[in-house]
Amino acid sequence: LKCWARRSRPVMHCLLRHGRWLDVAASPKGRAAIARAVAVMSGSATAGLLAAQSARGASAGPGASAASAVRCCGVGGGTGGAAVPGVAMGGRRGAGSLAPAAAFSGREVEKPSTDYREYRHEHLPNGMQVMVVSDERCDKAAAALSVGVGSLLDPKEVPGLAHFCEHMLFLGTKKYPQEDEYNEHLAKNGGASNAYTAESVTNYYFGVKPEALGSALDRFSQFFVSPLFTESATERELKAVDSEHSKNLQQDGWRQSQLMRDAVSPDHPLNHFMTGNSETLRDIPAKQGIDVRTALLDFHTQYYSANLMKVTLVGRETPEELLDMARSYFSAVPNRSATVPSDAEIGRGIEPFPPERLGRVVHVVPVSDIRSASFQFVMPGQKAEWRSKPTQYLAHLIGHEGKGSLLTALKCRGLATELSAGGALDEAGVHVFAVSIMLTEAGEADIGTVGDLLFAYVRLLREAGPDDRLWHEMKVLGDLGFKFRSLPDSVSTASGIAHGLQEHDPDVVLSVGSLLWEYRPEKINELSEFLCCDKLRLVLSSKAHASLCDQEERWYGTKFSDKPLDTSSRERWQVAGSFEDLALPAPNPFVPENFDLKLAAGAQPLFPERLVSTAVDIAYPQNKSVITSYFRKDEVFGLPKAACAFVLYCPFCLDSVEHRMLAELWCMAVQEELNEFSYDASCAGVSYSLQATSSGMIISFGGYDDKLPRLLTEVAGKMAGLAEVPEQTYAITRAILERNLTNAAVRSPPYSQGFMFEQCMLRRPAHRLEDRLEALKGIGREQLAGINRKLLDHCHIECLLQGNLTADESQGLIRSFLEPLGVSRPLDVLPESGSLPLPSGWTLLEREGTNPDERNGAAIVTLQVGEYGLDDKCLVDLVSQVLGQRFFDELRTKQQLGYIVSASSFGEPQGFVGLRMVVQSERPPREVLSRVRAWAEESWGFADQMTEDEFAEYRAALVSQLRERPKSLNEEFGLNWAEVASRNLDFGSQDAEANRLESLTLGDLRRFVAEKLRAAPALCTLVRPPGVAEDIEPAPPNFDRRWSPEEVEAYRKSGPWRLRDAAIRRDSAEGLARSRL
Repeated sequence: LKCWARRSRPVMHCLLRHGRWLDVAASPKGRAAIARAVAVMSGSATAGLLAAQSARGASAGPGASAASAVRCCGVGGGTGGAAVPGVAMGGRRGAGSLAPAAAFSGREVEKPSTDYREYRHEHLPNGMQVMVVSDERCDKAAAALSVGVGSLLDPKEVPGLAHFCEHMLFLGTKKYPQEDEYNEHLAKNGGASNAYTAESVTNYYFGVKPEALGSALDRFSQFFVSPLFTESATERELKAVDSEHSKNLQQDGWRQSQLMRDAVSPDHPLNHFMTGNSETLRDIPAKQGIDVRTALLDFHTQYYSANLMKVTLVGRETPEELLDMARSYFSAVPNRSATVPSDAEIGRGIEPFPPERLGRVVHVVPVSDIRSASFQFVMPGQKAEWRSKPTQYLAHLIGHEGKGSLLTALKCRGLATELSAGGALDEAGVHVFAVSIMLTEAGEADIGTVGDLLFAYVRLLREAGPDDRLWHEMKVLGDLGFKFRSLPDSVSTASGIAHGLQEHDPDVVLSVGSLLWEYRPEKINELSEFLCCDKLRLVLSSKAHASLCDQEERWYGTKFSDKPLDTSSRERWQVAGSFEDLALPAPNPFVPENFDLKLAAGAQPLFPERLVSTAVDIAYPQNKSVITSYFRKDEVFGLPKAACAFVLYCPFCLDSVEHRMLAELWCMAVQEELNEFSYDASCAGVSYSLQATSSGMIISFGGYDDKLPRLLTEVAGKMAGLAEVPEQTYAITRAILERNLTNAAVRSPPYSQGFMFEQCMLRRPAHRLEDRLEALKGIGREQLAGINRKLLDHCHIECLLQGNLTADESQGLIRSFLEPLGVSRPLDVLPESGSLPLPSGWTLLEREGTNPDERNGAAIVTLQVGEYGLDDKCLVDLVSQVLGQRFFDELRTKQQLGYIVSASSFGEPQGFVGLRMVVQSERPPREVLSRVRAWAEESWGFADQMTEDEFAEYRAALVSQLRERPKSLNEEFGLNWAEVASRNLDFGSQDAEANRLESLTLGDLRRFVAEKLRAAPALCTLVRPPGVAEDIEPAPPNFDRRWSPEEVEAYRKSGPWRLRDAAIRRDSAEGLARSRL
């Protein structure tokens, strides 16, 4: 995940766009990494949003300050969501703090060079601040409203009240009292919504088809005019908040963030429980005679005032028309002249970290199998320093991974595998600067030397002083990143601006996250003095600390100890010496220099086309090409950037799970060997990713086209030349891979484990995590010798190139990649892969979860409607459009089965289409399954009850979604790469589906439901919490079969697999001509 977030934006976007991220977003760190990747890809200055598949009403994640919070990515369909654990870390992701809002400056909004949109802002008569974004090309309108209040202003007696208030606003207003009116209206108009509660900001937002912006605003604005807060909804939604907290219990990010807050002085607002649960929102208030519904009303009345609100509208209307809409819908929001403290004022003069609470070491027993050290330095809040961002300078240098870096020194001594640095908290006048290090066993045993190296590097920074060259390089890269940033989608734009306006003037709200305006070396020097033992909280996490931990945190049950830092460590670190291998970063050779846009002769095709590569003919004469390539020159986004990806089909990987693990380990070794080199590239906006799959490898590149060839050539050369993996590299990569597999196998959430069980039944090739882990344990370094040739000698490659490239340049890149690899035996046919049809009727898989501390189980019902075809894909997507919100409303909002609830369609080219329903719940999985089946049986009559007008509404909403155009080169590349990687090659599939939908009728939908959906074979996967015996659960519903793992394996061996097209289309002129025939 770290690798993807840093280097593989196109592949990541492919995963996200096609809903496949669920299997890899099992951990809070993973979700944070994904959200950061999306933020980079979308170009959002202040927020990375995963709004498409989000769960309603989360609170801002641990360590996520208002400036750096990332949004949650749950599985539920519909509204709400929020920040998840994790913050922007590392040198290239260093903290960029935000400042308190000031009066309008009157200056124009600073925006990227390719941003054609018009921005206008004003204050409404009620004091609400408005910014509108007029986008004549808009195919998805959006709106967001932020309130300048968050969990820091929870009443001390009712922790979690701000978060609870956010949940409640979705559940009916005086004008629209029906609880699901808002989300049902969005579903009928191709929209979705979300919200999050951060420390100092609560943000609500939605997207909808442009024609429905006014009607959606009419419903949305009533949240802030006349919410109902009904008693029945209050009681039900409290269970949702409690379920959300239950979901977070097994996530280390939330647990350690709470420990950080508990370390603050008890009377300071930072010492609080953010999300709330049934204890804080029901039990404790009841004992104190507090009516929580009254407290909700009082909180809303006190703080939900127009003068604390910022609203953003994005639409295709003119700026004045959008401003008129804002005036029309939001002028009725009452202005109660509310006041809230800001920044250090929030602390009311209470010192957050008095001296006795610093200079301490905290031992923690984590949920995951990790060894880590987090050196957390407490310093003054940095929100006022947004123009100079001094902590970003420190984060860039300490978090650097190139030659002479702290991480390289730690790796060379076998002490660490990963390092990140940056702001972990910036609220209430407190900034926590964290240097987080993933340790090896040797590093865990020698934390003293780890500290020696860290404090030696800090001493180096102090003695060298701020470096003008380094700061200027950071500024140049920030300027370039902003100037050539892709435009974010409308929902990201609206939400990011609404949040940013709480802390910035409108003219810098887009640029504040990217640009450096002032060089203040004295401020850098001042803050470096806080990187000392007197300001330190050292958090050491390991399973081995169980015997040391004599305390238990109240809300998450984390085992920990908190003691003064021992005198010997303090003394040695205060006088840390110098190390010859530590040095400041050298000039970055990847800073781009050529930004010319390549001109094309004539109009370019709308979609990628096969590339007849003369470079390939030269490299592989006599029509023995090993590559099939596709190319599209960009004429839409106008940026000096390109993206390309190569999939290598290697029979070696399919031979056994052991061979797949050898390939995985070798791919990680290649990346580790290139890390110092590629880190500079990633800082400069040029990145790559290399990953092994069950059928081969995927290599992707992206960034400024000026420097792309150099990176591509270096990666190909390392792949060709790494015949023997060095001992140090082997130790690092083996430790990372084993840790990641162990945590995925044991600590994945129940719904994720259910997906894995399903995939291992219905996909080929597929390997269980447990089998991969077992195979890895049997691999030694000597077995990696010569693996590069076993992978590369006998393979076939397919690739896609897009962006600011000519056809000749693309051929040159292909040749630069191919020639070093030295493929000697081209494949005649691709390795076999495919999908398995379900047997008729209902099949039950019951499995025990692997996390002994997990209280939740999961139920997943997958209906396999039929083989992939255009009509069935259209109709199952339409069913999902109609029923997805209804499923969420009934099982999540009304029945309160759990926080993670979703129903959505799926379609696998050359596979099957269908409908999948997911619920993760503390209720017994069999009971949950019974309720899902009962809902389905009752809901299948929806088409018979639907009117022609309703059908037309839902159809138009889906057509509108399908016709949304990609907003960035990376998004377009991700869509096209999905077609190449799946070998479907239907680049215009969304347009084809939209066109076909327009000719389908209500009668077609009714026949589809009656003849296919009702009769569809179903796979029900239940994951029960460990230790819960089957016989204490209700009897499972009626099933045609209940399969053990052995029976599943027998079906896989005998089943009628639907195999993917394995024919090879070659790139030589003769091969291309033959493929056309």
